[in-house]
Amino acid sequence: MSRDDSRDDDLDDDEQEAEQSPESSWTAVGRYLTPKRADAMQDALEEAGIQTRVGLEGRSSHELIRVRVPADRLDDAEDALFELLEDIAPETPDPSRYAGALGKMRRRRELARLTSELEEALGADDSDSVIEILWKAVAVDPDDSHNRRQLVGALLDRDSRGDTFLARWWVEHAMRRHGVAAMAAEMAGIAIAEDSLDEAEAWLDEAALSGADPAEVAFERCNLAFAKGELRELKQAASDFRRSCDIPDSNWVELAAMLAAAGEIDRAGQMLGTALRDSPLLVEDEWTLAAALRMVAEGADDQSRDELIDLVGEDEADDLEAEASSWLKELQKDWKRALEGSKKAKRAQHSQKKNSRDHSKRRRK
Repeated sequence: MSRDDSRDDDLDDDEQEAEQSPESSWTAVGRYLTPKRADAMQDALEEAGIQTRVGLEGRSSHELIRVRVPADRLDDAEDALFELLEDIAPETPDPSRYAGALGKMRRRRELARLTSELEEALGADDSDSVIEILWKAVAVDPDDSHNRRQLVGALLDRDSRGDTFLARWWVEHAMRRHGVAAMAAEMAGIAIAEDSLDEAEAWLDEAALSGADPAEVAFERCNLAFAKGELRELKQAASDFRRSCDIPDSNWVELAAMLAAAGEIDRAGQMLGTALRDSPLLVEDEWTLAAALRMVAEGADDQSRDELIDLVGEDEADDLEAEASSWLKELQKDWKRALEGSKKAKRAQHSQKKNSRDHSKRRRK
């Protein structure tokens, strides 16, 4: 059967599948995939001798794809996809280790021991160990969305060429296990990190359709607006985020930093003030960094600096001030680049419209 013949026009056929015997039932091994990634997945599965059915997600307004295999070949399909990871990521540092980590996810671990190990690895800034521990932590409690998102963040924070590639594969794996609502916002974040802003927009629309957490969707829309250099969109998304996330968390601090970098100092100060005053979710390091960020953003007067010194001591206050200042400067550079890109895009759009009008005038003549 050709690829085009095997691609269903509509995959909302649960009733038909329910009438099939277990041996002939089909199960999704990949959902909400871009066409390019769906093709790569289908090739790998068919090379392994596994039949596939590929088609558009029935409810999606974007060209996102579902790949299905016979239910009794699901384990074989997972093995084939692990091999695909090794085959198409030759530049990824030691890809076999990550394929092995996916297998280890299924093994039971003591969550308390892993939590202790994770804290040690984070304290030592040992990113390799952090990622390996998080793979295992997800296996212990697959319903813990916090663990899944920590893993994506750790992968994106790595200083390697395989960052977003590995993160994408992990999110696709999580979607197969937990559904699109659990991870669509994370996929949008990965697309933003890759500067694939149209794709990020599509993922956020899909996240909203799939019932993802409104606060997560709104936060990623803030990231998207920042990457686009669109201040109005950023302020609107920030308002949506604050309405949907009533208990301040670390995302409040990140959003406040973005607003400060975009010149919205008052808004940033208000968010940081609320987080510092009312949040039970910020751990000590996040709280003190938020305090330093507020001090830097609003201007480091003697009173605010003395308050920070009273909290953490003078040496720690100096370090926090330097960290917050560096963070804000980097974001300001990012915002400047985004603004320049936005202006270029708008000029190109204006030029295209003008050329279209001129062409229409010539045709009328």
